[in-house]
Amino acid sequence: MPLLTYHDHYTNIPIYSFLRFNAVVKKCIITISMILSHQSEVSILQENQLLIASLKSDRIALQNNIQANLEKIQRLRQSKNNITHEQGELWAHKRLISEPELSSSTWDGKHAAEFMNIRANIEQSYTSINSQQVEDIFSDIEQKIAQLESMNNGYSNSIASINLRISQL
Repeated sequence: MPLLTYHDHYTNIPIYSFLRFNAVVKKCIITISMILSHQSEVSILQENQLLIASLKSDRIALQNNIQANLEKIQRLRQSKNNITHEQGELWAHKRLISEPELSSSTWDGKHAAEFMNIRANIEQSYTSINSQQVEDIFSDIEQKIAQLESMNNGYSNSIASINLRISQL
């Protein structure tokens, strides 16, 4: 039998039972609140872990982009060096355009004059290729290198931002 036998006038429930029920409800509410708080903390932790994983994935993709661009830059520089080498060889062989020397004693006439015109055109093309066209190619290569380096700077800045964001989580 309960210690308190007083009854509530409105509900006719023994006060002891009511107080006991009220204490159980409060305990349940506190327990539920703790569970929800813990779940909220777990949920935030899980969200942070997912965000960190996503940021790390983005960082890896950016690092791969930087590496790919560095390889492209290296290939472009190597191509420029190869072109420079070939250009030197081309200039060294330019003299072959006018060999053998033609004179009236070796070859004369209409065909000789046509051949000399062809040689002159070849020499003009040769000079154009070896100067202006190669310089245009060098300019294009330098522009592409600058573009790739600029992209890498942007990627590096993004990686720094990602690292900062990860450190804040």
